[in-house]
Amino acid sequence: MTNVRGGILADLTGDGRPDLALTGARGTHTGITGIFVLPGTGTGLGAPIIDRTTLTPGAMAAADYNRDGTIELATTTIVDVGIFTNPGTAQFAPDPATSIITPFDSVALTGADFTGDGKPDVVAPWPTTHPSSASTSTPLITERPCSNASRQPG
Repeated sequence: MTNVRGGILADLTGDGRPDLALTGARGTHTGITGIFVLPGTGTGLGAPIIDRTTLTPGAMAAADYNRDGTIELATTTIVDVGIFTNPGTAQFAPDPATSIITPFDSVALTGADFTGDGKPDVVAPWPTTHPSSASTSTPLITERPCSNASRQPG
């Protein structure tokens, strides 16, 4: 795999072992972009599960965003932050189930319960001259500078 844009460890296959998920492209100019999951085997990593996407995803955050018992991936692209649902096999759909349009390609993404409601939230920071986007899994989408957040993380 070349052109890696993001990576995260999470149990995406539901077997209790951490899996390595990477985003980016496979080879130069192959047209194969997406989420690449290398399942944890207990002694290393297994063969990659390749989930092609229509846009090249970048940074990732993992949580059970739709509260179905499996871990979903929130990823950045050049135009949005998308949440890819997981059927429990780490075989994600080619397009996100939820998409939040952003004006810039965010280079970072984080997830936690920022609102204190027990549901995972996603924050994608942008340059300081533009607002950050926060989305809760309720779903509630707000755009505001991080310094004006109603609740500080942690």
